[in-house]
Amino acid sequence: MIVLYIDNTMLVSNAIFLLQQMNKTLEFEFEMTNLKYNRFCIGIQMARNQEDGWIRMSQKKYLLEILQKFGMTYCKFICTLGEINVKLNKESRP
Repeated sequence: MIVLYIDNTMLVSNAIFLLQQMNKTLEFEFEMTNLKYNRFCIGIQMARNQEDGWIRMSQKKYLLEILQKFGMTYCKFICTLGEINVKLNKESRP
């Protein structure tokens, strides 16, 4: 599987060999800079730890910008907790 976001191109894959081959093909055709790891893309901040095997994604920065835009920077908020340590996979979807 490969996910491709086009603007500033970001390739994501669970198949390293496929990702490397796609990267080589694109580098042959286009001038590119390979940043290896992207920390921010389409309003989502990303953090990862390969040793512990986790990826965290957050839209906090984006949400703060939206609140500021609409004059709601100091509005009251509530916490809505989600289930902790949920492992998503295609079998768990409806």
